[in-house]
Amino acid sequence: MRIDEVLDREILTEMTFPRAEVMRRVDSRQEIIALHAIKILCIPTGAISHWRRELIAWGNYLAGLKIARTKAPMGEQLAYLILYKRPFEPDHLTSTVAFIEMAAAEYDIDLNPDVNIVHERLHAFLTSLAERIGTGQKVNDVVLGLQPL
Repeated sequence: MRIDEVLDREILTEMTFPRAEVMRRVDSRQEIIALHAIKILCIPTGAISHWRRELIAWGNYLAGLKIARTKAPMGEQLAYLILYKRPFEPDHLTSTVAFIEMAAAEYDIDLNPDVNIVHERLHAFLTSLAERIGTGQKVNDVVLGLQPL
């Protein structure tokens, strides 16, 4: 069985929480989501499938979160705010470099990718991820579409 066949069967488990709790749960995973995306982009290794599985599991979990008052997904804007705007704006390149340095330190390797390209691909990924999470859709294809540089 191929990894994409296994991952396609990930089930969204819907859970309803107050808006502040939904925000906290997304925020608690923001850094690790960005770091795993940076690892996929910048570190050519066999661990990519592991990082993808984790991103899919976390993304589908977050997509299943519903706001208690409305019983609806959190919305694209809120997901984008937490996954991209807060950690990367206003100085998106400095923030991207910080994540690249975290990944390099974790694996004790030198990474020197083109930061502009990394940020462009990371931004596109996080935007698509926020759209799926915010509308309560599975993230599998978005994650599987993230390819190393």
